[in-house]
Order: sequence, then structure tokens, then C-alpha cells
Amino acid sequence: MSDRKKKTLIYLGFSFILAYFLSIMSINYFIQNDTLWHLKAGQYMVEHKTILTKDVFSWVVEGKKWYSHEWLWEIMAYLIYKPFGFAGLFVVNLITLVLILFIGQLIFDKLISNTIFILGIFLWSKYGYTCSRPHVLALLMLLLVIYIIKIKPKYSYLYISMIFLIWTNIHSSVVFGVILVSFIEFLDFLEDKKIKNHIKTPIVTFISSLINPHFINVYLFFIKLTTAKELVDVINEWLSPNFHDKLTIIITIVIIALIIISARKMKYKDIIIVLLGLTMYLTSIRNIAIFAILSAYAVKDIDILPRSIKNIENQAMILIQVTIIMFIINNTHLFIPNNQYFTKSDAMKPFRAIEYMIKNNIKDKILNDYHLGGYLIFKDIKCSVDSRGDLYYFANRNYWNEYVNCTLLQKDPEEFIKKYKIKYIYYPTASSFYKYLLAKGYKVLYKDDISAVLEVKQ
Repeated sequence: MSDRKKKTLIYLGFSFILAYFLSIMSINYFIQNDTLWHLKAGQYMVEHKTILTKDVFSWVVEGKKWYSHEWLWEIMAYLIYKPFGFAGLFVVNLITLVLILFIGQLIFDKLISNTIFILGIFLWSKYGYTCSRPHVLALLMLLLVIYIIKIKPKYSYLYISMIFLIWTNIHSSVVFGVILVSFIEFLDFLEDKKIKNHIKTPIVTFISSLINPHFINVYLFFIKLTTAKELVDVINEWLSPNFHDKLTIIITIVIIALIIISARKMKYKDIIIVLLGLTMYLTSIRNIAIFAILSAYAVKDIDILPRSIKNIENQAMILIQVTIIMFIINNTHLFIPNNQYFTKSDAMKPFRAIEYMIKNNIKDKILNDYHLGGYLIFKDIKCSVDSRGDLYYFANRNYWNEYVNCTLLQKDPEEFIKKYKIKYIYYPTASSFYKYLLAKGYKVLYKDDISAVLEVKQ
């Protein structure tokens, strides 16, 4: 067997093992409130044979315009979930993560770039972003594009355009993809001054990105979302990294140290790409994977491997040892999750309060926590807000700000509750807002260790 085939098999095997470990390590985050409303949106579109462009899940903004930029993923996810449940989604997500790691290693096959890439994906997973959500598939799209740019096959611009055609209907990060591809081609043009070699790809990617239900609005949505300070400042995954967290600061320092080690051999365009990734990461913790990918891309051709470990077998041993160390550090247990496991997981506990609501016909004018809205949607109960924060912010900014001020106790909640004629409140029992309501004498109809249902005083 040739060294090339050996390396491919080693990368594939390592990718599968590491993807499994990362998936198991973060399995408690696999089902999120986002997952639930995504599935419900997919169900609605399949059953009604339409693409959602207006809200149908909230009693506050029902009928308002909704940028359902993830519609294709939602339909695919529902079609998997319907026969196979959450276990089916887990398997598909695992395969996606295997492909992310495998393609990433084919691109970043040098020691420094590979280390940066693996560390970034590890931290991304540690924060729970390898969950059942469309951004995971979008990251695979990004790596596929970068892989094609690296190997430069004949008619590469056509392959890239096909990827963007899928990407634009999966996630709005397609806008970042178009910007990145155009940026890379522009930097390459500055080197060789041959515009014909670099103009086709940006044009076809932009055209492909427009083939979606929202057309050019996918760009307007992306710009509006990333610049909506009142929105992104209160959503955890849009916040800057918490460098008080030891793991975050250690991995960030290691990545930056590896970039500094490579700096002498980097071109100016590589430094610009690193700075782009670093800016995105410092803006939002969810962009750690993009920072790692862009940094790894910038140093992908730099090789510092000693001769003693350049053979394939030694590289395989290093990868296996790294995986085992990661596994031991996280004290993870080997198992294959099934639907029964997910049914009994912590992610399902909020449904206990909703079962009480359904049993007692509590479905009207419910004020709920941001992270519990998806649970209500999944059980066909209209919510006051859910993790589609952009929908509420763009449809009714005043309501969004009032909701945030109310539930964070920055203003008197009584005014908000009366203004919107709230009848019931569904909120986590550990929250300050719930404790405030108790102190104010609100009647508790149901309570468990996760959430409670309260009746508003009339």
C-alpha cells in the first residue's frame, strides 16, 4: 500500500474515533431548544409542502416575516427524525463530524496546521456546538470549499458553486463563505496579477448563494444580525470568549503560539487570514472553529516535523495517543446512545412541566424563558419567545427589549406582564426571575427541579 493510501486510511480512522469521542463528550448538549423548533419547522414544511417565511409558532409575532435560512436542514432533519428519532440524528451528526475532521486533516496535513485544527474543533465541541443544528453541516461546507481551493481541480469553480447552492439553503453563514472565497481569490490575484484565474469563483459563488427563498435578503439578514447589538449582547453563543475558563485560555494560547512559531514562513496574505479568524473568534465564542480553520489554512504549508516522526506509522501513533489523552481527561464512558437514552436525558426534563400544561389545558398567553421556547413549540404550544432571537428582534424590537428588561429584572416585570396580558409563566426554577415571582406571591401550579409553571394574579 502506498504512503498516500496509508495516510488517507489513518486520517479516516482517526477522524471516526475522535468524532465519536467528541460526540459522546458533548452528548448532554446534543439536543437543544434550537433542535426542537428546527424539527417542528421541518415537520410543518413537509406536511404543508411549503417553505416557511412567516412565523407560525409564537403568539407574540405570529404571521411576521421570518428568515428561515436553515429550511433545507430542517426538512432533512425532520425526515431523519421521523423514522429514527434522536438516535438517527445523532448518527447523521456523527458522520458529519467524521467528514469535518477527515477533510480538515486532508487539508491541514502538516503538524502545526493539524494541531491548530484539532484543538479548535475540540474546544468547539467542548462548548456544545457539535449538537444537532445546521451550523455543523455549514462547517462541513466551508471545509469542502477550502479543500477544493487547495487541490485546485479542473473546473473547481463549478464544484464550489454546487456546494454554495446547498450551503445557502442550510445556513446564513453562506455569506461569510462568499466573502472568504472572494477574499482568498483577491489575495491570490495580488500575487500573480492574473485576474482571469481569480474572477470566476467569486462570481459563481455569489450567484449560487442567491438561489434561496430569500434571494438577496440572505445578505441583508446576515448584516442585520451581526450588527444587532441589542440582540447579540444578550445571547450566550454570540458573546466573546470567557478567558477566565482555563481550557479556553490554554487552547487559545497554544494556537496563537503555533501561529507565532510559523510567522517567519508566513506570507502577508496568511497573516491577514489569521487576523480575520481571530477577529471573528474574539467577537463570538461560537467562531472558535472558524478561527482554527482559518489559522490552520494560513500555516498549512509549513512543516516542522522532525525526520524521526515523518513516517506514516509514527504519525498514526501520535494521533491515537492524542485521542486517548483527550478521552481520559474528559472521563468519558464508551456507549452507543439510543432513543431511550435521549428520552431519559436532561434535555427532556423541561417536558415534564409541559405535560402538566397539556393535561390542564394551559396553552394561552404563556410567558416563557428564552431557552424553553423550543420545548413549547415542539409540543404545539405557542410561545412568547424562543431561541430564534432574530425573529423577535426584527419583527418587534420593542417587545424584544421589553422582554429582556423584564426577565433580567432590569425593569419592573409587572408592567410587562400586564401590557401583554400574560396568563401563565413557564420558567426555570433556578432563575432570579422565578425567585422574584415567588417573592411577589405568584401562584405555583407546577414545580420540579428544572422548571415551574406559575399563574398570573388577575
